[in-house]
Amino acid sequence: MPPFNPKNYIVQAIYRRSKCDYLTDAGCEALKVKSMTGQTQWSERLRGCDCIIHLAAIAHKKGIMNNPEEYRVVNVESVLNLATQAADAGVSRFIFISSVGVNGNKTLHNPFSESDAPNPSSVYAIAKYHAEMDCKRLLQEWGWRL
Repeated sequence: MPPFNPKNYIVQAIYRRSKCDYLTDAGCEALKVKSMTGQTQWSERLRGCDCIIHLAAIAHKKGIMNNPEEYRVVNVESVLNLATQAADAGVSRFIFISSVGVNGNKTLHNPFSESDAPNPSSVYAIAKYHAEMDCKRLLQEWGWRL
């Protein structure tokens, strides 16, 4: 039985690690990239693209836990690079999935809410917070709906 795809969307999944069979099993076109930086070229993959859902990040990679530079390159610069190229290519939607860590490490009595002030404490969460703020600024400049 083919995957459920009521509007016949073409879904492209881009990954960095070893291929996950569930991508192709779900009907995705899968492309492996070696790295994601502020210089990664996306133009070939963005041609004809309507929407990007960005999920990629370095989260808990051994050996870099206290290396803000590597977190910044992958978790901030690469996101802004992709968003910029997406806007140039005419992509109409850019959905950036961040991290609850931007809100803090824990709540005492109430769950986090949208009105809470950001309180990132780890190198990872700080990078994700910067990516959120930079994306928001860029998207507003380009007139994209937030």
